Amino acid sequence: MNSMKRYIFGNWKTYKTTQEVKEFFSVLNQTKLTKNPDVVFGVAPVFVHLGLANQLKRNECLVLAQDANYVMNKANTGTVSYEQLKDIGVNYVIIGHSERRKLFHESDELINQKVKTLLENKMRPILCIGETLEEYEANKTKAVLKDQLEKDLKGIDSSLLKDLIIAYEPVWAIGTGKTASSQTAQDAIAYIRTVLGLLSSKTIANELPILYGGSVTPDNVSELLAQKDINGALVGGASLDPHKFIQLIEAK
Repeated sequence: MNSMKRYIFGNWKTYKTTQEVKEFFSVLNQTKLTKNPDVVFGVAPVFVHLGLANQLKRNECLVLAQDANYVMNKANTGTVSYEQLKDIGVNYVIIGHSERRKLFHESDELINQKVKTLLENKMRPILCIGETLEEYEANKTKAVLKDQLEKDLKGIDSSLLKDLIIAYEPVWAIGTGKTASSQTAQDAIAYIRTVLGLLSSKTIANELPILYGGSVTPDNVSELLAQKDINGALVGGASLDPHKFIQLIEAK
């Protein structure tokens, strides 16, 4: 793996009750972790548990949001704005997850607005991109990734991209137990860097953190992280278990 920081982020989706959140942090807080300053880790609970997670976490664990509205003080029932997240100390936000794109019909134009607003307000969006199984089998991975990057980053000043994190999540590997091979993931992420270089600069493309997501477990994380262009993982199911999450953080 290259010399950049390593990011291990857990996306809890709509799992965990209040008691389960407490139990998770009880285990995490009682575990003596290797103090590696190059590992950045955190979890993204549902909105109603953000405050609780902030209270329970120890300092080095980040609390992330799973989405954010890009408008403030508007009549948008059922959403949480970027300012409200920032107000409670949440600065990292997952944007454009495939489940948001599919289930809530989020367009690239909407995702672009969210990413742009977060960056302009000194927050850190984690932009999720990736191809479906049909696109993968039709050898359209590169075309899909290029299209998503061009649309999702449209009109965003290159100087703001230093705070962006990208997560490559092939849709066919999310929650299916199927994982892209380490070489497949590496090839896709290397291509993402190529496109970023064309959209911004080679310096930004080389320095921007890009994570892999899609059925990441303690068993396969080390091989994935050994790839030169992969800077971490966005983890679903395995992050729900504090013991597995600790293994992911401590992976060599």
